[in-house]
Amino acid sequence: MSTSAALGLDNDRSSGQDGVVLFGAVGRDHFGHTLVSIANQQSAVDTTGVVVLESAPTAVCMCLSGKEDRAFVSTYGATAAVTFADLDLPLLRFLDLLRELRDRGITLSLDTGFDPANQWKDGIHDVIRLMDLFFPNETEAMAISGRGSVHEALEELTRDNDALVVITTGPQGAIAKRGRQVWTHAAFDVPIKDTTGAGDCFTGSFLAQYLQDRDVDKSLALASAAGALAVGREGVPPHPKRAELVSLAGSHALKALSAASDCS
Repeated sequence: MSTSAALGLDNDRSSGQDGVVLFGAVGRDHFGHTLVSIANQQSAVDTTGVVVLESAPTAVCMCLSGKEDRAFVSTYGATAAVTFADLDLPLLRFLDLLRELRDRGITLSLDTGFDPANQWKDGIHDVIRLMDLFFPNETEAMAISGRGSVHEALEELTRDNDALVVITTGPQGAIAKRGRQVWTHAAFDVPIKDTTGAGDCFTGSFLAQYLQDRDVDKSLALASAAGALAVGREGVPPHPKRAELVSLAGSHALKALSAASDCS
């Protein structure tokens, strides 16, 4: 939902633009009602694709964040119970659905969740090959690729596909690669209070900018600013407004981009 909210912040449903539609499931409970209300009120997200299940509660994740590490305690509830039939989507196998969307020219992206069992099964590599963008963090990238470093993982994950793979590397920043082209962005030097939700803020802001102009450098700059703002707040943060991102990034990467453009 964080990613859809980030996309929705830059979308005006009254303008006639293609909107942001969220598909998912919640339970008939306070958590579900709150999530849908936030999506509707704080960003231009169409939640008509969210179904309310009577048979399962809304999925909840408790984040336990300390100075040195963090842990997640989750109950998957409606997230585990929902089916394609519940969402009123075509009854196709998942990969067939992805191929159909890709054939229609729809941009596909994947942001993985960590596998506690560290198995990474269920055809994840087949899914990645159909993506336009893939957003693992460094731990996920190395686990999925079976490689021992971020750079080796990046090489493996961009082999035999044309996806733009963007790997977040914590205090080192982020690195992206498609084909033979590589982009990097250093992390902003900001005080860190809590890293929970920073990855979601990063991905949402990257997509919101990338879908506008396909500029990877600018997308990395704004996404890095979103992550920096997120780690400076305790708890799961609301997604930063675009003005906040431009303000932070403007004194760093965007100025450099502007100068390079003027020179050319």
